Amino acid sequence: MSLAPVADTPGLWTAPDWSPGRAGTFAVVIGVSRYPHLDGGGQEADDLGEPWIREARRLGQLTVSATTAWRFFRWLRDDYRYPDAPIAQCWLLLAPTPLELARDHTLMEHAAQPTLAACERALRSWSATLRRLPAVAQHASRALFFFSGHGLQVHHEKQLLLPADYLGGELPHWDDALSTSNLVAGLDAVEIPDRLFLIDACRNDFQAIRAKQPRGRSILTEDETAASYADTRLSAVLYATAAAQQAWSPVDPSEGPSLFGQAVLEGLAGRPDIELTATGGGYGVQLGKLHGFAMERVVQILQQHGASVRQPVTLGGPVAHGQVTLTEIPGSALAAVRPDLVRGAIDIAKGMPTKGPGFTVARAATVRGLELENLLAERLTVSRPLPTGIGVTTSAAGLGEPVETLDSSVFGSETITRVWTGQSRLLCLSERTPPNETQIQLERVERDDAARSFRVSVNGAAEPRGYWLQVGETAEIAHGLVLPSLGEAVRYRIEAEMVVAQGQASFGRLEASLSRSNTGPLGEVARLWERYRTADVESAISGLNLGALWDRALTKRQSPLAATVAALVLLRANRLDLIGDWLANLADWFPLLPDGAVLRAEQLMRQQTDRARAIAEAAESLCRLNERGLPFTSEAMSYAASLAERLGRAQRLLPDELRGRFDRVRSHIGEALVYFRPGGLFTAYAGFDADAAARLMPPLPTGAAHSSANGSGPGATEGWAPSQEEHGVNQKPDVEITDDAIGIDAFHLSRQRD
Repeated sequence: MSLAPVADTPGLWTAPDWSPGRAGTFAVVIGVSRYPHLDGGGQEADDLGEPWIREARRLGQLTVSATTAWRFFRWLRDDYRYPDAPIAQCWLLLAPTPLELARDHTLMEHAAQPTLAACERALRSWSATLRRLPAVAQHASRALFFFSGHGLQVHHEKQLLLPADYLGGELPHWDDALSTSNLVAGLDAVEIPDRLFLIDACRNDFQAIRAKQPRGRSILTEDETAASYADTRLSAVLYATAAAQQAWSPVDPSEGPSLFGQAVLEGLAGRPDIELTATGGGYGVQLGKLHGFAMERVVQILQQHGASVRQPVTLGGPVAHGQVTLTEIPGSALAAVRPDLVRGAIDIAKGMPTKGPGFTVARAATVRGLELENLLAERLTVSRPLPTGIGVTTSAAGLGEPVETLDSSVFGSETITRVWTGQSRLLCLSERTPPNETQIQLERVERDDAARSFRVSVNGAAEPRGYWLQVGETAEIAHGLVLPSLGEAVRYRIEAEMVVAQGQASFGRLEASLSRSNTGPLGEVARLWERYRTADVESAISGLNLGALWDRALTKRQSPLAATVAALVLLRANRLDLIGDWLANLADWFPLLPDGAVLRAEQLMRQQTDRARAIAEAAESLCRLNERGLPFTSEAMSYAASLAERLGRAQRLLPDELRGRFDRVRSHIGEALVYFRPGGLFTAYAGFDADAAARLMPPLPTGAAHSSANGSGPGATEGWAPSQEEHGVNQKPDVEITDDAIGIDAFHLSRQRD
């Protein structure tokens, strides 16, 4: 099938030989470059004195998003091949800039304007068309969604996509946007096995907008009481970049589509070296291989342009089986773009493999992942090991000079060294006391020549919960990291991007994960996590010895942290068959670990067919966070946010005695999302004040050491907070806060003493 415009419906294209009720692929393609009400659009919105409007308006205009979406549509129309579900219908909505139109006058050929109302109509028509298909046709069909334009980050699994008229109207609202989580959940119960969403948008964090706790429009109906389609193979989102990161594009439309668009379209065409799988009718492009290829290709393009920025293409969504074939390429078409493809293994002229279906060609995903990791590390040209160990110690003098000055060449400049040393804070989470000088040690600092990108290796001694690392002296620049330990020594890898302006340095990004130099189960899952980030999820778990890991990490209780990381990857792959009782035990055996309760709740929502029971049990598990605190891992935090929203829609099914507890945990998660910064393995926050910092850390156990003069103190609900004098915040008048009571002395890096 090809596609032809439907004369009386702007934006709708239909295959001439398709008829209603037949199976097929049904797509929505949206591209927005011109935003009239953002800066440079000509009809800029009045900010009405609202900081969030000023913040959103600064997003401005894009250069090639409409071009990118148009090219994806043309591929869909002309080159998409999937015999079981050929292209049937596509809703096309484009808002090009005048320069884009000048470069390609066909851009607006039968495309609707992507206003919020038009997007809503198209999406509801798309959903209704899928739902009207007979069951047999549904089971053979697939749904595709492509968006290129501005995006705003909420958490890993929720991004807001801005229509062309964002900030339009007399009274703009932050929720006047599409929500990826709404689109994914809105198709959850539809009996379509393959649902793929490709999102070519930044996942920026904007503090004023985040403070509004935006949700986006609920365009598609989300019914948590309806069972998910049991035979779903794919409910996946391929993001142009990782959470809290930007996506990049050429300035001039004549230079082609966005970087993500270029990488995806090259991969779908079988070039230049994507791993393909031979099928009966040609060569298949699988989702996992496309993901790994796009990750590496974007890095290559950035390096070709001399750019030092990051744009890690990321695969998300509840069901992301990487082995699902997205399109098939005929042998003759492949010969045109890859004439020298593994000669002797494939007879390209005849278009048939010399080995049977399933035979793969080109570099394997695991090899690609390793090479990508090396490619990313190339920009870190300066590496300074510190073999004697530099420990974190307290100083009674406040923010003064380090006890023993650290050579500024380690971090690249005195300005940046001051941020890493004099403006850092560390607390042990079990009692919120400062660590001693042997508990946290700086091992190695790697950075680029400009001292803007950093990778810092840190060794942490065993601690019942872990550590809280905070940098930045004011709420505007404060960043906080959770470094979990759970009773074992851990080597952490902290990655950061620095911003220097007017002689002042601050963190643009601060993330933490496990170092690959860990041994035992932690070392194994550190390498698993790297494979997950740089290859594809199926390849990541292919070499995992789950039985051995289970025995050491859980049964022998050596490493609940390792078990948690492995469970995150298995859930991402939707390998519920491999998880078994893993998450139930993780939730029950380790009461200091919040993540186990969250991951168990997510498993129940996916696996339990009795929806009322699944909702009640998942809510009960999630409510354990009232006692355990917020998750230690970033992905578990995103699952918690998604679960709180989904279970909230089904709150009428909760037992009466559970509703109060659920309201408390939902409120706590909602507040944390204002500061949550997804991206790394461990949970990160930014932009918080002193009071909020207290609530982001796990509660203290009853009878903890710290108390205030009147015997109340931070405790399990108040946490810790810097003193009024140091941070200029107003404390509660009936509580006397002292440095000794809350452990917020200034910390410095000094050489470890024998």
